[in-house]
Amino acid sequence: MVATASPATRRWQNIIVCFLNPGGIGEVILQTPFYEALKRLHPGSHLTVLTHRNTSDPVRNNPRIDELIQYTSPRELTSVFMSLRRRVFDQCFVFDKTWKSIYPIRLGIRAREYRGFNRRGWEALPLTRSVEYTGDRHETSYYFSLLDTTGDSFGGNPRMYPTHRDIDKVEQLFPGSAQGQWICLAAGGGANQSTGDVWFKRWPAQHYAALAEHLIERGYNILLVGGATDRYINNIILSRIGEHRDRVCDLTSRCTLVQSGLAMGKTRLVVTNDTGIMHLAACFNQNLLCLFGPTSPFTLLPRVPNAWYLWGDAEAYSPQVRVFGTRVIDDCLKSQFFRALTVDRVYESIESLLSGRSGGNALQIPATQPPGALPAYRPASRRRRTRRMRAKTSRAKFLLISPFTSVSGSAVRFWNIAQNLQNRGHEVVYVERRPKDAPAPPLENIKSLSSPKLKNLFLDIILSTVFNLTVFFRHANCAVYYALKPAPNNCIPALVAKLLGKEVILDVDDLDFGYIDEGFKREISKFFFNYFPRHFRLITCHTPALREYIVSHSRVPEHRIHFLTQGLSDVFLPYRIADRPASIPKSIVYLATLGITSDFGDLLPMFVNLCRAHPDVQIKIIGDGVRRSYFARQVEDLGLGTNVRFLGWIEHQSIPHVMADNWIGLAYMRPTFTNSCRAALKLREYLGVGLQVVCNDTGDAYLFREHVHIEPSIDMMERRVVSLLDQGLAVNEAGRRFLEEHFRWDHIIDDLLSRLEEPA
Repeated sequence: MVATASPATRRWQNIIVCFLNPGGIGEVILQTPFYEALKRLHPGSHLTVLTHRNTSDPVRNNPRIDELIQYTSPRELTSVFMSLRRRVFDQCFVFDKTWKSIYPIRLGIRAREYRGFNRRGWEALPLTRSVEYTGDRHETSYYFSLLDTTGDSFGGNPRMYPTHRDIDKVEQLFPGSAQGQWICLAAGGGANQSTGDVWFKRWPAQHYAALAEHLIERGYNILLVGGATDRYINNIILSRIGEHRDRVCDLTSRCTLVQSGLAMGKTRLVVTNDTGIMHLAACFNQNLLCLFGPTSPFTLLPRVPNAWYLWGDAEAYSPQVRVFGTRVIDDCLKSQFFRALTVDRVYESIESLLSGRSGGNALQIPATQPPGALPAYRPASRRRRTRRMRAKTSRAKFLLISPFTSVSGSAVRFWNIAQNLQNRGHEVVYVERRPKDAPAPPLENIKSLSSPKLKNLFLDIILSTVFNLTVFFRHANCAVYYALKPAPNNCIPALVAKLLGKEVILDVDDLDFGYIDEGFKREISKFFFNYFPRHFRLITCHTPALREYIVSHSRVPEHRIHFLTQGLSDVFLPYRIADRPASIPKSIVYLATLGITSDFGDLLPMFVNLCRAHPDVQIKIIGDGVRRSYFARQVEDLGLGTNVRFLGWIEHQSIPHVMADNWIGLAYMRPTFTNSCRAALKLREYLGVGLQVVCNDTGDAYLFREHVHIEPSIDMMERRVVSLLDQGLAVNEAGRRFLEEHFRWDHIIDDLLSRLEEPA
């Protein structure tokens, strides 16, 4: 059927399309067929598109768009509206489906007609014409319905327009030799500014890792793509591949959106989740295997000739997910998606597709699929779900409550515990206190919550306690309540959980009161530290000195203490020592929090002497804290400004690469009883990237005595560092192997789960 325009629309000359959502790259890609249809119906019109800068890449360079206006903040959007008020548009298309965008657009844009979508009658009141949005047909058909056409004859293939510079960049990074043997695993996506990390839309990363192993054994090479938020996911795949890293091209965070699409276009098949990456892939590659969970392929599968899908969760689907977003999904259901979609099932479909047979288990959407042919929504019984969560030895629900922020060393320990529990099939909810603008924990497929951090400590503790109690009652179907630190905002809700029959664990990783000056605050902190542990069935700790303190002062029987050693953070495992640059400038790295527990000031005299002996040495300080500016002033006063660089806070996933670009890793803790109870996380991280390590004999440094230089004093540490600088760059391969054998979190968590299976 030929599409035509009604007489009422033939006079359109000046048109604006608005999409204010700061996330939703996939949405913008799905909108691109609309622009082609619009220009075919109204070839003489001037088309303006207003969008957030985060989502502008898919429409940049689109020849159908005459003017692209971008904004980055509400203030800038207000300025854009003020500028556009001088113009009158024939048509204003509002692609957002929420009143938060519809009402401001109606006030900010002058137009003869406003067209958009109607989800809940009152949301669409500012629109002069609206299309009822029920989420029961393909997304592109909704955009076409905003045009006065007599038929959906335009197709629905999304398009993007790379530049010659994009093409050249991809040719350099991914020349695609033997391109028929490359398969792209697009394991990420699902995280954006408007919705956060919708992890339950992704097939689990460990499944992609197992699939990558199978494909490499079959003789295929693997392409990995994604942005910065996908780094952690792709690292899980890389760690599983191990020695076959030469069969992988990892373009994570190395390409723009369009360039990633061009690279995917060079592969034989793209395996992806229903995220923006899926729609990006469809612009450049027609061979897709799309893995669906809480969303429907009937509404979102790309309309390209060879797009196949696997969907094991059709019975749990609700069109409301498309209409109102994934927030309508019950938290208890989120971890249940993709359970039926096994690695073997996906691999079988890939084998069928690559061998030229049909898609095996995978399906295609029939061309005559009726709009309403979606499965009914049948939620699982709450009683059945709750009973299933209580099984400790199979799939349990863990509630992990941290009293600290995402930038502390203790939080890194708890992240890894949470992630490795989830990797074993358990449902995990992670809770923390997070200051404004602090980074979110890098967790995969885990629900993460945070209470705001107040400036008043007393009010902060009260707010955090109430918040943690609320979270517990919201997730009262958990089997295990795991608290980090014996603090009241953790332990009061934990005692409530204990009264309700939950398995309660307390992780003690430090003598926190030891860093507080003598006085009332220290005594209160010490009281809680000594009081709470005795009420828990199981205590986990990581140093012998800390264990002795808990037994003698908190009066916890030894049989209730489990030694949970500090492991090497998972983000270090994919890093290969062979990837270190061949030429590295003479440099020392020191990882520090620069907070109240920092002993960094003790090392400044040593730095003065090191720079005298080696004027060309660079000393890099990774970390941040309340005392950073104080230490920076001291460095300047000592004349070390050109040698000592404060790098500040660095994203946890990037630390291995920043750390590896040095000769020596330096670690120091003042020899106090409090520090003797600490585990030296930085020693593990230095060894994880193959550095020579110099430290003093504090904490658990003795564990690494065969692979690090342990010195009795700062003077001796200085002499050792000078000696190592004189010898030149060396790689500590033995230290890395030692870490992999004895300090992997997956092994540590296996031991913890085995302990939980033991009777009380």
